[in-house]
Amino acid sequence: MPNQTKKIKQKGYFFPLDSWDGSDFFYHIDTFGITVTEKVKVLFESLNITNVRFINCTDYIWA
Repeated sequence: MPNQTKKIKQKGYFFPLDSWDGSDFFYHIDTFGITVTEKVKVLFESLNITNVRFINCTDYIWA
């Protein structure tokens, strides 16, 4: 979409905490996303893994 501005439909990704089983990797059935804990993020960064992008759930933009 060159030269076009995306309209933000919703900001933030929120899910019921009781749907999370406490694991470090959590797959959401209604999205293609995987939520990870800060522990996983720190581990990946310490290993210089670069084929992943971390976005804070509250900063995620649905466009």
